Amino acid sequence: MLNRYSDNERRWVFAILKVSVLTVLVGRAYQHFFFDIPLSSLLWDQSLMSGPLKFFTGLNWEDFARSKLAEDVLIYPRYALCGLYSLTAFFLFFKQNRKQKGDFLLLLSTFGLVFLAFMNYKNLFAVNGQFIEYSLQFGSPLFLYLFSRELVSKERLILLMKFAVSLTFIGHGLYAFGFYPVPVKFIEMTCMILPMDEEMAKIFLRVAGLLDFVVAIGIYWRQAERPLLIYAALWGGLTAMARITAYFSMQFPMEIIHQYWYESFLRLPHMLIPLLLFMLIRFRDKGTH
Repeated sequence: MLNRYSDNERRWVFAILKVSVLTVLVGRAYQHFFFDIPLSSLLWDQSLMSGPLKFFTGLNWEDFARSKLAEDVLIYPRYALCGLYSLTAFFLFFKQNRKQKGDFLLLLSTFGLVFLAFMNYKNLFAVNGQFIEYSLQFGSPLFLYLFSRELVSKERLILLMKFAVSLTFIGHGLYAFGFYPVPVKFIEMTCMILPMDEEMAKIFLRVAGLLDFVVAIGIYWRQAERPLLIYAALWGGLTAMARITAYFSMQFPMEIIHQYWYESFLRLPHMLIPLLLFMLIRFRDKGTH
């Protein structure tokens, strides 16, 4: 049977996925409207774009670089994506149940978020961990689309969400553990939130990275999945709020909120999807007794 949700499960899945998608879309729309995104990493790659540019516009690379089109391609796609995320969020906000139409916007937004993840990946020297860390963000609208259209069973949706949690935590863990150079921002935020110096912060992050790997693997083990998902939800929520907590200042509250609130907001799926998984597994385990 394709779907075996109880009515209570359906309400929870729809509600949490809806909130998860809204946080990503609203956060990304705000970012795209007020701040730059790394379009230049893709659109200014001569080896990648020379062919399509010549085919669609007839311009060679040198002519393009001197034209106004070179400026426009860094602005209009950004605002187009902002419009897409805003429109999808507006539609979703008024969507009262999974059967209402318009789900194609969720699919378009998924593609937009994957495109953004690819641009960030390319901008940071094609580091695989950077791309997979976005899995829960671009996965959230896809999960809601699949659930709304009844395209996968409950068991398959749980597996897909677990896979996205694993990828996100592996991506984060690769940085925190030190497989890639530990971002200065990670160390800075840790020192600003906790009473630690730089060396202690690096040790703390290494332990956190190790636990990220434990979560990524352990959530597939039935005896460990529930406590690990609770940990994942708590850690996901704490790391999401770390940006605005670390940098908040009573002297410049609005400036700090403007700069960082969306970064916290769009990371809330790192908490919400593990929480949803915990609830679905809890319902499943109750049903087996």
